[in-house]
Amino acid sequence: MALQLDRISGKLVEIRAISQDWAQQWRFAPSGAGYTIETRLASQSHPPQAGAGSNSNSESDGHLYLTVDGHAQPGATVVATRFPVISRVECGGADADANALCVFWPDTNLVVSCPPRRSAEWADERDDRIILAECDNGPLSKWTDVVVQDSERESPWAI
Repeated sequence: MALQLDRISGKLVEIRAISQDWAQQWRFAPSGAGYTIETRLASQSHPPQAGAGSNSNSESDGHLYLTVDGHAQPGATVVATRFPVISRVECGGADADANALCVFWPDTNLVVSCPPRRSAEWADERDDRIILAECDNGPLSKWTDVVVQDSERESPWAI
């Protein structure tokens, strides 16, 4: 499964089957003690303006970053906005999870996660949004199959 920016709203971040679509490509850019997580798709409502640098964090650069809608708390909806947040990113560490990543909200134990299944009919409930959840080191707290491209390559985008 992959994080995908909803093309219609240009804001919601959902879980989808891996498709290699640009809406599923995110860049982990080092920033201070962590990373900003930026979508490859620029905001359609705020396209880059002339003279805005490609690495600029100004609100006029058209880039969208992972953040939350409202307060950072369990169950908060993860969205993409023009304002970057510096997240802590940790590798899974255990043998089976050596390539897994946990993405933590700053100064908390909250991670970017899939919503838990609430019932056997969960698939019919259509809750594909990404949320913040308490890190329990379970499968919903970790992202696997992350493609990390060498920063020296032409395209630094990760899926």
